[in-house]
Amino acid sequence: MRTFLQSTPPNQTVRWEYKSSINGCVNRWLVNGNAQKNDEHDQISHYSVSNLEGGYQTGKGSLAFPDGASFFASFYDTELAKRFVQNIMAQPEFFAGMKVVDIRIQQTPVFPERMRFSVASPVLVKKFDGTSIRHLTFNDPEANDVMTKTMQTKLRTAGLDAHAETVRVSFDTSYTGAKTKLVDIHGIKNRANVCPVIVEGTPEAVAFAWDVGVGHSTGSGFGALR
Repeated sequence: MRTFLQSTPPNQTVRWEYKSSINGCVNRWLVNGNAQKNDEHDQISHYSVSNLEGGYQTGKGSLAFPDGASFFASFYDTELAKRFVQNIMAQPEFFAGMKVVDIRIQQTPVFPERMRFSVASPVLVKKFDGTSIRHLTFNDPEANDVMTKTMQTKLRTAGLDAHAETVRVSFDTSYTGAKTKLVDIHGIKNRANVCPVIVEGTPEAVAFAWDVGVGHSTGSGFGALR
């Protein structure tokens, strides 16, 4: 399930490095009842969050959203999506003085066994080499294997073991506009990829990827698929 959100214009500065601000709001909207934290965020994320849209750079390290900002969050778990929407309706305050004023819901489509998706937020692919974590790029030969194994793990933790055996995720390296982007979250620089991805597998596996995103840290604003 995908939820599309539209906000009012901000009355405070929106910095280029806004992902930490979005993450704080998303985590608040995912809190269950009177819990003090979002338990989903502390586990493997079965949801994904896009970039903000509808703005433009001002050239001063900030973004302008004269008509408000829009973004989407997608969920494999429909109950989690419903909680998300209910909490937004109860507390629509976003950040930088924005408020959510419109919510639209799209059910997960039926997909074929192979789909090429553009990305709605950069794809982060991480590999631990024994001493440190490397951020893999779209032209790294290991990136596709890491993305595939990450998706298989997510499918298995969702109880979709049979579909995990079929899935394959890869960057579309034929895309001439592929690039990387350095994304700052809480002072940590993440080298992520702006490049379409190809997802192959059962229709259920492809739909799952559309919901949960690809790569790592999808719950923190990476790897959302359009």
